Amino acid sequence: MKRVGATSVVLVLALIHIGWGLARVPGKVLSRRIGDVRAYREQGPTRYLLENNGMGGAEALQWVREHTPEHCVVLWTGDPKGALEFAPSLIAPRLVIPIGACPPGAQDYAGLPLAIAEHGGRRGRVLLIGSPDGITVEVR
Repeated sequence: MKRVGATSVVLVLALIHIGWGLARVPGKVLSRRIGDVRAYREQGPTRYLLENNGMGGAEALQWVREHTPEHCVVLWTGDPKGALEFAPSLIAPRLVIPIGACPPGAQDYAGLPLAIAEHGGRRGRVLLIGSPDGITVEVR
């Protein structure tokens, strides 16, 4: 009778482990990803990315997309971490720059006009305000 070596036992256990992992892929991984894709399509990129990360501001970014031209500059202030990190890609092709990079009274930046709109009864430059938990929009 042959003796089973330690290498053979480790090899068999490794194959069982790999087989178990592969058997779980369809049920766990694929169904989770399919659910993510479905939620992304239903909610849209802005709401999906912000709300699934516990942040607000989807309405503010949607407002910017609806009330500003595509080729303009949107100013921002506040906390650059959190929701504001998503803003440039979610309102593209608009350029998003810090308010300090644009002098007061300027009408354009790098050849692009500043986003001007009316919001809350005020007309002026569109400003995104970032906080760790979301984004708001103001007109100044």
